[in-house]
Amino acid sequence: MKQFADVLTLTYKKAVFINVTVTPYIINNEAAFYRMLMKANGNQPLFSQKTTMERAGVKDLEQELEESNVEMEKKAGNELL
Repeated sequence: MKQFADVLTLTYKKAVFINVTVTPYIINNEAAFYRMLMKANGNQPLFSQKTTMERAGVKDLEQELEESNVEMEKKAGNELL
């Protein structure tokens, strides 16, 4: 039995081990990921403004949306002048 173990040990010492690492393509940058999705979607928005604000961590969505709408109206009014 010892001789058999010695032969196995000697065989494994001579063996060449190759480690193969397969790295899948992963987008680590969230902005690049969303740009890719939008491009695939015909450059259409992926999320509503409300959903985007929720993801950004806005606490009072209704107030923020109201303020945003007022600012957009003001900006549109200034562009006409």
